[in-house]
Amino acid sequence: MWDYKTPGQKTEWIATESLPAVETHSTTPDITDEDGKELKVPMAVLAGLVDGEDGFNLLEKLVTSYEKWISKKEVESASLEPTLKLAADRNLQDCKYCAVRMRNGIQFLRSNPVALKAFRWANRALLSQQLHARPQARRWLFDTKSHRGTYPDLYEKPNIKDAGGRKGYWRAFQIAFILATIESATNPQSPERDIVELIWFPTGGGKTEAYLGLAAYSLLLRRLEDPSDNGVHVLMRYTLRLLTTQQFLRASRMMCALEEIRKENVNDLGEHEFSIGLWVGGSNTPNSRKEALASFSTFHSLKIF
Repeated sequence: MWDYKTPGQKTEWIATESLPAVETHSTTPDITDEDGKELKVPMAVLAGLVDGEDGFNLLEKLVTSYEKWISKKEVESASLEPTLKLAADRNLQDCKYCAVRMRNGIQFLRSNPVALKAFRWANRALLSQQLHARPQARRWLFDTKSHRGTYPDLYEKPNIKDAGGRKGYWRAFQIAFILATIESATNPQSPERDIVELIWFPTGGGKTEAYLGLAAYSLLLRRLEDPSDNGVHVLMRYTLRLLTTQQFLRASRMMCALEEIRKENVNDLGEHEFSIGLWVGGSNTPNSRKEALASFSTFHSLKIF
C-alpha cells in the first residue's frame, strides 16, 4: 500500500502487511446477453445433430454480444482517473483483439470444410462424454469362479440429440476460447502460434471442458489430414497426483467418444484407435514397458476386458 499521488508528486509513505487481505468479487461462468437471456451454445447444434441448424448464428450472436459489452465498457472507462484509464484501455484493446480472433475463427470454419468436420465431431465427442458422466462410478463385480468382471447395472446409452438439463451446452467463455484458438491450432504458420493461451477461472467454472474441446478438435483434424497418423498429439500435466487421476477419467471419457466416432468413420479417421495413457509414478503406474505388459497380461487372464 502507498499514499497515491497525482503524477509528479512524491509518495510520502509505503506499507506492507504480513497477511495481505483483498476483497475478491464473485465470478460466475453463467452470463447473459443484452436482453437478459443466458448466453450458452448447444453442443448438439454445433455437432450438426439438429436438422436445419448449423449453429453459426449462435456463434455470431456470441461475438456480437461480446463486442457490445466492450463498447459499453469503453464508455465507462472514459470517466476513470487517468492512471486507471490507461489500464482499462489496455485491457479493452486485448478484449477487442480476442473478439477479432473469435470472428476469424468463425470465418475459418465457414471456409475450411475439413476443419468444420473436425469441429462438428469434436462437439459430438464432448457432448457424449458429458452425458456419460455420472456422480457415482458404475458398479463392477468380479466373479472368482469364472474369473470374469461384470457390470450388474443396466447400461442405457444416452440420447445425444436430447441432452436436457444443464448438460450439453458450451458456456460462453468455453466456446469463445475454442473459436479464438481454432485457426492457430490448425495452421502451423499462424503468427498466433507465439501466443501462450491461458484459461483462468475458479474451480468448477469449466476450464477442463474448454481445453478438452480444443484437444478433441486437434486430434480429429490430425487424423482427417492423415488417417495413418498414430503419434502422440496432446500432453496433459497436473501438479497433484489426485487431480491427475481425476482428470484422466474425464479425458478417457472423451477418448472413448472419439473412438466411437472413428469406428463409424474409418475411411476418414483411419484404422488406428484413439488412445490415452497415464503416468503418475511407479507406485501407481508401470515405470517400464516390461512392467506394463506384465500388468496387461494379468488383467487379460482375468477376462476383465
